[in-house]
Amino acid sequence: MKWTKRSLSCPVLVAVCMALCYITFLSTGRCEEDRQSVSEVQTWDDAAYRSQLACDSPEVQLVNVSDWHGYTCYELTFEGRQALIAVPREAAVGRPWVWRARFWGHEPQTDLAMLARGWHVAYVDSAPLLGSPESVALWQKFYLFVTQHLALAPKACLEGMSRGGLYISNWAVAYPDQIAAIYLDNPVLDFRVWPGGGGKSQAGRSESDWQAILTYYHLTEEQAMAYDKCPVDTCDILVAAKIPMILICGDSDRVVPYSDNGQKLYEKYQAAGAPIKLILKPGADHHPHSLPDATPIVEFFLAAFGN
Repeated sequence: MKWTKRSLSCPVLVAVCMALCYITFLSTGRCEEDRQSVSEVQTWDDAAYRSQLACDSPEVQLVNVSDWHGYTCYELTFEGRQALIAVPREAAVGRPWVWRARFWGHEPQTDLAMLARGWHVAYVDSAPLLGSPESVALWQKFYLFVTQHLALAPKACLEGMSRGGLYISNWAVAYPDQIAAIYLDNPVLDFRVWPGGGGKSQAGRSESDWQAILTYYHLTEEQAMAYDKCPVDTCDILVAAKIPMILICGDSDRVVPYSDNGQKLYEKYQAAGAPIKLILKPGADHHPHSLPDATPIVEFFLAAFGN
């Protein structure tokens, strides 16, 4: 805002403007001038990031700064959980980011390639919530934190391997307007199959994970087996929103069978003409995830974000 002698000569106007600035500060933890400075940061600056990550809430604390594959990684406690934010050396225009659901550091080739292109990579440890309503609420809080304090792009690119599919799909269904694109990799999209042990899964029931489903979704055994709000049931919302999707699956996955999970999502996308790319790996089991050469995933993210 530009001040002029005429405006400064009006005490009422000055008082109103000061009050508005103070209200903005209270609602966001920063006044508008501070938020603007965050959005203008393009080159990595440790002092700037530490300042941006500072929060008055005791639920958010910066606890460590480390090197992650040559990139600076900030470790936080967020709502009592570990959160990680890996920072590019120079942020791409628009400050795009990848949000990894689970298994930080596993098959990191996509994350590293995006960091090299100026994207941030973020993570909050949500185990063992498995995409439950509590998980969705935690994710929304983290989303608001990184978009407000780091001015990351208002639309996230999501990355979910295995059970990570439950986390990202359920949050995306709840907030489709906050999603730029989704990458799913041998995803769990029906907890009745895994960890429930149903469908064509040969893994049997994972008892500890099944108990987590019952606990955090607040379901009885009977209610869980009849549950109709798994991502295979609710992905119509993503289809209707035409959220770009890349799906990478092994066609011989014995733990999270493609036919019970990814294929159902793919067929709904295809039937509606929604944007989806399928990479089906012949003879591949649940592991390994990702691709040795992550180029197709990288190009998908870049195209979805408009880079």
